[in-house]
Amino acid sequence: MTSRTECPACGQRVILAWNPGRQLLILNWARDPAGPVAATQAASGAWHARTLTQGERPRPEEHRHALHYATSPQCRPPAADSAQAAADVVTSLDAWRKAQAAHAKAQRRRKPRQKPVTGYRVNPGRTP
Repeated sequence: MTSRTECPACGQRVILAWNPGRQLLILNWARDPAGPVAATQAASGAWHARTLTQGERPRPEEHRHALHYATSPQCRPPAADSAQAAADVVTSLDAWRKAQAAHAKAQRRRKPRQKPVTGYRVNPGRTP
């Protein structure tokens, strides 16, 4: 499995790197001397990245990279900048909750299913 791929939106080469919190970061393939992320590639081919604090320098085996969405505006997640998208999510959640409540109410009103007949039963008090 390769951790280098192309962005589907803009076609640029990107790196898929895991941060210490096990979240996937999308980094530009080209190194950036002012980039806020330090990334290194393991012997297995997987990339690992960590965010640098202000004034922190990367370790000798790490290289600085920039986050892809920061340099390519058309690749930002759609809900990142949109207050309307957040409002739509809340509206959808409210609609989902109403539908779930209606479904639960209908389930409570339903008659319980009768147990299926599984075979011949013998009355234990009566001998044949």
